[in-house]
Amino acid sequence: MKLITFFILSVTASFAWEVPEYWGMDDEGTVYWYNGRDWQKKAKAEISISEAGYHLPRRLEVPARDSFRIYTDSLGVWDVVDGKTKLSEKQGLPKPGTYRENRYRYLADQDAGFAIHRHTLLKDEKNGWVVQNHDLAGTKTLHSVARAKDHVYLGTGINGVFRAAVKQNELLFKSWSEGLPCIRHDDKLCLFDEVSGIAGLENGSVCTVSSFSPGVYCRATSDAKFIRRYAEELNHPYNSIESWGAHLAVANSRELAVVDESGNLILRQTWADFKPEKKNISLIMAQTREGKSVSVRISAPRVSKSKQTRMAAANGKKLFYSSALNYRKNKASVHAMLSRKKFHGMVLDFKDEHGYVRYDSQIPSLKKWNAVRQKFTLKEIDSIVEKYDAYIVARIVVFKDPVMFRQPGYAIRDRVTGASWRGNEKEYWVDPFNPALATEYYIPLIREISKSSVAEIQFDYIRFPSDGAVHRTLFSHKQGDMYYSEALENFLEAMRSATEKPISLDVYGYHGLYRASGRIGQDIPMISRYADVIAPMLYSSHFGTRYLTGGPKESRAYNLLAHSAVRSRIIANEQFVVRPWLQGFPMSTGIWGYGPAYFAGQVRGSEAGGIKGFTFWGSFEHMLHVEKSLSRDNLLP
Repeated sequence: MKLITFFILSVTASFAWEVPEYWGMDDEGTVYWYNGRDWQKKAKAEISISEAGYHLPRRLEVPARDSFRIYTDSLGVWDVVDGKTKLSEKQGLPKPGTYRENRYRYLADQDAGFAIHRHTLLKDEKNGWVVQNHDLAGTKTLHSVARAKDHVYLGTGINGVFRAAVKQNELLFKSWSEGLPCIRHDDKLCLFDEVSGIAGLENGSVCTVSSFSPGVYCRATSDAKFIRRYAEELNHPYNSIESWGAHLAVANSRELAVVDESGNLILRQTWADFKPEKKNISLIMAQTREGKSVSVRISAPRVSKSKQTRMAAANGKKLFYSSALNYRKNKASVHAMLSRKKFHGMVLDFKDEHGYVRYDSQIPSLKKWNAVRQKFTLKEIDSIVEKYDAYIVARIVVFKDPVMFRQPGYAIRDRVTGASWRGNEKEYWVDPFNPALATEYYIPLIREISKSSVAEIQFDYIRFPSDGAVHRTLFSHKQGDMYYSEALENFLEAMRSATEKPISLDVYGYHGLYRASGRIGQDIPMISRYADVIAPMLYSSHFGTRYLTGGPKESRAYNLLAHSAVRSRIIANEQFVVRPWLQGFPMSTGIWGYGPAYFAGQVRGSEAGGIKGFTFWGSFEHMLHVEKSLSRDNLLP
């Protein structure tokens, strides 16, 4: 009955308009067609999936009745013809090296002859896709692409929209973001919401949507800025947007909506009307007879049973931090805090930012490098876990390492002087592209720690340096034009193979709110393939002076954490647990405040956004203050 109602609505709105037909895919690659009553199986695509589901389809096209084209997140474009799956002939992409054989099979999106791959733009030419020269810095993370007449438009994760004329050999992009939703970082910088979809219209205008902010924003070439359109009809965040001739189609995990050029809503189809869960369909494509289509995932990609188990074990944990030095100095007080069971456990330094391994490691290479400075033993950890039923997280500082910095071949080089590069006087960084870091150091380290009763392995400083003369960094072990995120991926892939325990990663606070890896390589969708927990450092003092600082100071911590929790959960998409770092130390108190109300505001804001677990950072004296305050407010177990 609902389909009949939608059909009548569409016909009365436009004589030329007809209800689209619907196609779907499940997580095993089976393609279905909706006949108006049920989903009928049409073909099976033989595409492998990972335990985090990251090879799964992102976009589906049906060029002919029995042929299908599938765009995946990491394995490129595939054609299914006569029941046989093969790499698409459109996939003539260069391979920059053996380090990542399938790298250029990753196509996040494509439209009107252009495709994007993280930071790379590709153009469809006679011999297939070729890398297109452009002037956008590599820190711009690309999420969407469209063409409208003589211009190509790129949507980014945090930098808005860029536009370039397609007549030139090298595309010269200019920012074209005025009017799009953004939140001020400070007086100079505004952080735009991710442009998850962008569509070029027949009249040369472009329209965008975001996974985070509701509505559709459109701009003609003569307009001074983007303007929100169809505000009453299209009032949700959308993941996909496509131009259907004179119509505009948008979709999210709940619905498809179509408006005509006058702004009239001519179709709103709720995916639940199809009851696709009967076939475990996770992606739906709506397509008109003219071949116009829009695809959207309607459910989170499945994760393996082993990852589900690891995520469940780590979920909801409320923890405090202790350095190894503090543990040695205040062992009785730390044990007393664990015995009170207000927290589920603690994050303890097993390898710290000084480059020292702080437990009794027996790895010969670490002893050779003089990297072991013991403050506790693994047997002590086993005893703590047994006695207090404590959840112990082993914190490992990775690429900021003064000890390995001094070993030949490990430091980042200075491209000007040729010496070891220093960002500032207090930081010593090793080269994340060096594969020996995993094979010679961290695989043995993680395997040794995993034999203990430690519940979880947490990596910190798993990034590239951000301070100092970063433009002078030279990475001796970099192959070809590898991305920073690919260096981190190689490392994480090795770590995932080294342990069956949950892996957690510390990331910058902004990276928990925006899918933009920038110049430090923290690409959250990539990280989620290997990590079970993402821990954004949501210290209010580390955000911009204008970021959500409106309103009373007493409510700012709550508002920031509630906002962060909602966005982090959208990014997580059930692929990892979000456990934020909260601020137990005083900093920027004039803007944000400090003390019991501040601690409680962080916890309550995070819980209001749907996140239960957290870890407080600070000195041990700060942790005692936090424990007392939160216990009084009944915010600890």
